[in-house]
Amino acid sequence: MLLQNCYKTVANLIERRLFETKENKRLLEKSQRIEAILASLQASGAEPEQLSEVEEMISAPEKQQLDVLRLHVNKLDSAENQVDETIFILESYISSTSTS
Repeated sequence: MLLQNCYKTVANLIERRLFETKENKRLLEKSQRIEAILASLQASGAEPEQLSEVEEMISAPEKQQLDVLRLHVNKLDSAENQVDETIFILESYISSTSTS
């Protein structure tokens, strides 16, 4: 029963992570485009003023929302890894007790 709860928890964590990224897809895509533009400008030796102009394309509230989103997704990933580890331990225990 514990193992089934762990599987359900992992499924819920994955579903929640997918939901969070889908809900904020536009913001994530905008951030990725800006990062790509910045990388391109830096590679071509752009002026610092140009770089700061591109960085300003994303507003302060969007930056804050992006930071919160990244924090939530990182927490969900961490929780998923911890539950995966618990599943491994439970499966190892079950397999070791059933063979003995």
